[in-house]
Amino acid sequence: FLLVVIEGPITTIVGGSLVALGIFNFYLTFVVVLVGDLTSDCLYYALGRYGGENFLLKWGPYLGIRKKHLRSIRKHFEEHGGQTLIAGKILRGFGTIFLISAGISKMKFRSFFRYNLGASLIKTLTLILVGYFFYRAIKDVKSDYDLLGGITLTFMIVGFVVYLYWRKRLNED
Repeated sequence: FLLVVIEGPITTIVGGSLVALGIFNFYLTFVVVLVGDLTSDCLYYALGRYGGENFLLKWGPYLGIRKKHLRSIRKHFEEHGGQTLIAGKILRGFGTIFLISAGISKMKFRSFFRYNLGASLIKTLTLILVGYFFYRAIKDVKSDYDLLGGITLTFMIVGFVVYLYWRKRLNED
C-alpha cells in the first residue's frame, strides 16, 4: 500500500506481474492499488487546497507565477476540471501538478473524487494487466530462449564430437 502511495505506476505493474506468478490475488491487488492511488491523489489535492495558494503567492513570483495565473487555474478547473484530472492520469509526469492545481483552484472535493475515481479505476486495471501480460510474455520468451539454448548446446556438442572424430581420422591417415 505504502509503495503505491509513493510510486504507484511501477508498483502496480510489479503487482500485476506477481498476480501472473500466482503470488498475489488479482482482486485484492486491484483494491490495494486503487486505494493507495486514491490516497496519494487526495494528499496532493489537500496540499494544493490548504497550502498551495499561499506557497504560490509567496514563491510564485520567483518562478514567474502571478495572481493572474492563479485566477486562470481556477477558471480552467471550473470549466474543465474533470477532463484535466483524467488527462493527468493518462499523461505521465503531469498528474501531480494537475492534482495540486485542482486543490489550489478549490475544486469541490466530491467532483474531484468522482473524476479521479473513474480515471483511477481504468488506470489501475490497465497497469495491473500490463504487468500481468508483460510477465507472461517474458516467461514465454524465456521458455523459447531456454529451448533455443538447449538446441544450440546440442548442436555445439554434436559439432564438437564430429570435429574430434574427423580430427582423429585425419591424424590416423
